[in-house]
Amino acid sequence: MNQIAYAFLMAAMMAGSVPHQLKTMVDQGLFEEAYQLGLEWQDDYEGVPDYDLYWAIAAIEMGRFPEAILALERVLMFTPQNHRARLELGRAHFMLGDLIQSKLAFDTVMASSPPEGVQNRVRKFLEAIEARDKSLDLNSLLIFDLEGGYSTNINSATAAEFTDEFGPIGKPLNLTEESQKQNSAYSHFRAVWNLAKPLTKHKLIFLTVDYDNLYSFSNTDFNIDALSIGGGYRASTSFGQLRIPANLQVVGVGGSYAQSTFSLGFDLTKPMSSQWDWLSFGQAGLTRYEKDSKVRDVDSFVVGTGISYRLRTWPLQFHGSVQAGDFKAKESDMFGYSLWGVRFSGEYRPADAHTIFVNTSYQNSSYDAKSDFPDIREDDVIDSVLGWRWQVSKQTTISSNIAYVDNRSTQTIYDFDRFKAQIGMRYILD
Repeated sequence: MNQIAYAFLMAAMMAGSVPHQLKTMVDQGLFEEAYQLGLEWQDDYEGVPDYDLYWAIAAIEMGRFPEAILALERVLMFTPQNHRARLELGRAHFMLGDLIQSKLAFDTVMASSPPEGVQNRVRKFLEAIEARDKSLDLNSLLIFDLEGGYSTNINSATAAEFTDEFGPIGKPLNLTEESQKQNSAYSHFRAVWNLAKPLTKHKLIFLTVDYDNLYSFSNTDFNIDALSIGGGYRASTSFGQLRIPANLQVVGVGGSYAQSTFSLGFDLTKPMSSQWDWLSFGQAGLTRYEKDSKVRDVDSFVVGTGISYRLRTWPLQFHGSVQAGDFKAKESDMFGYSLWGVRFSGEYRPADAHTIFVNTSYQNSSYDAKSDFPDIREDDVIDSVLGWRWQVSKQTTISSNIAYVDNRSTQTIYDFDRFKAQIGMRYILD
């Protein structure tokens, strides 16, 4: 017999025994070998019930759940009473996190009064589904922050008493007391209500209501109230954790409406190893001001990327990111600007309940056009925080920090710095 004829004969013998070989491999626990063999003969055997059944079982063991589901659905299309296939279909849906389809398949198997061994196996899955169903209940979390401190510039204003940058005026312009830097003690209260509804093991939707109040003891005109309502979708995929949040925020200053912002964004975190994570983010937004300041309205778009690194031998981790954005003015180009910036943060845990943290960032903002000033505005902002957290209990955390901001602007009225120190407590109610 020549080699070509022999090859055709061996191929024919192999083809005739592929489903049997798959069964033997599955019975012996050789799932990877069975999966690869099934792939080699897929074009010839796809749709043959015995082939689909045992190749699907191998696919489940290899974590290839969508492929297994398609193969098992083909089996049941031709042999709807094949309860072994329906049992494996329920298992594949369970492993994929689709509890509704999983329970439907298992209930159908139980309705056929299978052998006691099969019933026991199905009961274990149904119990696991019931337990996981409880984990998919609506989760609610309340967070309360109360802080007190002292700021050397509660109104983020310049220390200058006058500016001579208004060319057309021809003489220095004296700044009012409200337009100048003022120090004050303050309190900061924040309440956050988080709701999360898991859809599957890896997917959920969430809603957040956030109220934020900054109270100045020296001048209530500088009080800030902010109410934010947001929600979105979060999913853990093979590529990483994806969030798609939307948020509406309304801000009041001195008891009067000041501005509102609507934003829609995304952020993706992908583990690169046990120590490295890569993240990317983006956000589009609309900011609208009070009626008398509508000229300041802008539409914005910001994107960025970064990394996170955890040391193996020390309780130390770092985060770094870069971002860029564009803010297009709706009515006047002098309020439109572009920005870029970098951010760095680090955390060190000298003990289980204690964390020392540092955050620092730099941002450059360049405005699109002149206003009444001879020079186009450009700001360089350095913002740094050094702090400590103490996890007193599961619900309670005490913290303190010091912070410094230096906003260097080409226009005097926007040039300022600020130092503040504060201590606070967080309480979580779940």
